[in-house]
Amino acid sequence: FIPSGKCVTEVNIFEGDLEGYIQIEVEGATAKDVKAFVPLDWFGIEVTDDKRHDNYSLSKFGCKEFFV
Repeated sequence: FIPSGKCVTEVNIFEGDLEGYIQIEVEGATAKDVKAFVPLDWFGIEVTDDKRHDNYSLSKFGCKEFFV
């Protein structure tokens, strides 16, 4: 967990079949806090609305396509 202003970023580092996949979640007390959050320089692409990155899809289909 990394404090970032009014939010906290959670870095998820996967192992096993998902090894090499890293996901960052931004948590805030309010939706306004999260919306105002400015991603850090080392963050990758935004995948919030990409269903391939949700827990169900990752567990069922993996993430190999993301390493092309």
